[in-house]
Amino acid sequence: HIPAYSCICFRTFELGLEVMLRRVVSLPLLHVRGGAITVKRGKKTVPFNPSSPRHVCVVGSGPGGFYCADALLRWHPTVKVDMIEKYPFPFGLVRTGVAPDHPEVKNVTNRFEGVAESDRFRFLGNVQVGEDVSLDRLRQHYNAVVLAYGASSDRTLGIAGEELGNVFAARDFVNWYNGHPDYVDLQVDLSGDAAVIVGNGNVAIDVARMLLKPIAELEKTDMTEHALEKLSKANIKDVYVVGRRGPVQAAYATAELREIAAVDGTKLVVNESDLALSEADKVEVEKSRAMRRKMEALIKLKDDQKGKNAEKRLHLRYLLSPEEVKGEEGKARSIVFVKNRMEGPAGKQSAVSTGEVEEIGADVVFRSIGYKSTSIPGLHFDSRRAVAANKMGRVVDANGEPDRGIYASGWLKRGPIGIIGTNILDSQETARSILEDGLNCTLPEVEGEGWDTLRQEVNKPATSFSDWKRLDEEELRRYESPSSLSPFRPPPPTAHTRTRTRTPPPPPPPITPPTLAHTYAHSLHTRAHILLHSHEY
Repeated sequence: HIPAYSCICFRTFELGLEVMLRRVVSLPLLHVRGGAITVKRGKKTVPFNPSSPRHVCVVGSGPGGFYCADALLRWHPTVKVDMIEKYPFPFGLVRTGVAPDHPEVKNVTNRFEGVAESDRFRFLGNVQVGEDVSLDRLRQHYNAVVLAYGASSDRTLGIAGEELGNVFAARDFVNWYNGHPDYVDLQVDLSGDAAVIVGNGNVAIDVARMLLKPIAELEKTDMTEHALEKLSKANIKDVYVVGRRGPVQAAYATAELREIAAVDGTKLVVNESDLALSEADKVEVEKSRAMRRKMEALIKLKDDQKGKNAEKRLHLRYLLSPEEVKGEEGKARSIVFVKNRMEGPAGKQSAVSTGEVEEIGADVVFRSIGYKSTSIPGLHFDSRRAVAANKMGRVVDANGEPDRGIYASGWLKRGPIGIIGTNILDSQETARSILEDGLNCTLPEVEGEGWDTLRQEVNKPATSFSDWKRLDEEELRRYESPSSLSPFRPPPPTAHTRTRTRTPPPPPPPITPPTLAHTYAHSLHTRAHILLHSHEY
């Protein structure tokens, strides 16, 4: 028990603890002497001056960036957030990476728009960190910089022939049909009969579905006009989705599998031999409800489609690793695979080559084996994992020590895994680290006024969120009046579908007024233990 007269009372609302006090947080060990409060910093004793983050910069406007900004704005009553984005429009992969026939997924932008309506939030589009402004300059003008620019590159196959024409990253194809401005002119030849997609995750299934789905169905989506025109003339009849591991380890979701199997005019084809499970496979299926549901769905869908006549076919192939893309006249014509078998105990199986080969005709090849983040000058980057080296969102240097004021969120923090909702807890962890660092006096003090100072150094205009809203309204107008498209190049995609409904963002949780936000810093329920030298006080 600590007597009340020896306690220190903080206005935690102003320090960013209003919500954090409901969770376990870490506070420094304080010393009180002669009325002065100090804290140990290594061998030094310095005044305790909690550096509540005044100004935070978030780099990237996808889910990892917006969810982090949302947490900071809700958990701290005075912090200001500037969000810097390379492109003149926000929302990252929600805008350019979600399949056009999944409009419900894009509705998350309604919540992000609610974040952007805060008078403490500012969107700065058309500004690229690393080119227009350096990371070092950002750290000089913001108490904290959150890097949330995602994964803009992709993993390559590393095989002969990958450089041939009509061999693409699935990511590029997705950007193309979603109208990403950097990929509008992608030259995809779909006049051949067969397409091979290497990889068996959800993106691979999305690409296959776009190639197989009737054009009348795609016309109901917000797919761009240039993509609709190209796909309407496509001649693809056979689509192969190929994975190096077995069906048990396939990364696609059961819902994605069921959806593509239901595409009109398409028959699902699965080799019976691929469904033979090893003992280790059976153990994995038994232990995982998700794997069990996936295998049950695959077997049922295969059986249901026996004898079905269809113009197009989806071939799900397993236990094949690509070895070479063969071509004619500079374009892909087939791809050679090595057959694998799974070895190892359940949960730790790996694909091992058998030495046997199989060649599959391929007039167009898409690699879909994962996205990859890239580094920027001034960032300590983990090249092996292709992420920003970090601990709980705090970017660390080569020695594993925190790089003061630099944080990571989203795919750059954890790698390109998970769904959009995965970013919620991930980004909240980063926001919590920022607020805790403020309490621990480790946020850097800055003299600049954020973008108000930096804008004079950037030789290009930054777009605001209101600029984006005008663009969004123009896109919707063009979709409602297709004839107005003729004088223009194909427009960029809308953030929603043509038939979207605007649902208001969920209200933020109530914030305790400052007058009620006092709490004793020694409160045991927050484990904020402070050593008080009351006899010296």
